[in-house]
Amino acid sequence: MILSTFGFAGGAVFQHMSIKAEQRPGKEQALTLRQLGGQLREPQWLLGLLLIVLGAALHVAALFLAPVTVVQPIGILAVPWSVLLASKIHGYRASRSVWLAVSVTVAGIVSFTVLSTRFSHEERASIDLPLVLIAVVLGCMISAGLFTTSRGASVAFRSLALAAGGAVLFGLTSALLKSLFVWLKIGESLLSPAAGFLCLGGIATCVVGGWMIQQAYAVGHPEVVVGALTTVDPVVAVVYGLVVLDEGMRINAPVVVAMLACGAVAALGVAGLARYHPEARQRASLAGAQYGRG
Repeated sequence: MILSTFGFAGGAVFQHMSIKAEQRPGKEQALTLRQLGGQLREPQWLLGLLLIVLGAALHVAALFLAPVTVVQPIGILAVPWSVLLASKIHGYRASRSVWLAVSVTVAGIVSFTVLSTRFSHEERASIDLPLVLIAVVLGCMISAGLFTTSRGASVAFRSLALAAGGAVLFGLTSALLKSLFVWLKIGESLLSPAAGFLCLGGIATCVVGGWMIQQAYAVGHPEVVVGALTTVDPVVAVVYGLVVLDEGMRINAPVVVAMLACGAVAALGVAGLARYHPEARQRASLAGAQYGRG
């Protein structure tokens, strides 16, 4: 799983660079379907896709071997990798504020992971399909709400909202995939309607989530996108694992409160990364200068 984080970080940076190369500076805007289709002919974007696919393959293998509450949060390691890679490629030095935001994000998710790992156990020996459906509907509603919020958000936080919405769907993708593994492990058929729902649901959330992430690249920075992904995605997947797959039978109310606090700390770190990223601060300065001339 740790190796997969290198693939996710590299893929994010290269796809972001490819998308930005097609935009005029200061004219960042959402991608049309035609523009997104055009990226399929760009070597840099395809290299990013290859890295993400390799990372995803390692991620799937990890999900097969361990509970989702243990596997998913490790993806937070992609945040420092993406900061280091982007700063090296673009030739800027990450400020103390950026590294502080990264440290807060990592600390929050690491603490979250320690708690979820310590008090979790292997998933239940059956799948409650109505509960799965409820979880999917709630996740899709949250993602839709974040997408709507992004339409009216400031430039600095538009990418963050889009990435968070995509991360919710990616978290559901991992959760549904783990549910499929559990379904097969208990001896059920891959050709059953339930298995079909889990497969189609995972594909749909992955595709729509991927589209939202590409939109986030178009209006923001890869480090912020990766930060949102590796914070929101594991929280969604872990909550799903604890509630739907019953991986958290040993978790009590104080542990839940502590996990919520850790998640909030991680979210604050990502918000700080969106605010203090060098390009975000440069945009704010330009906007202030234009306002002053106005």
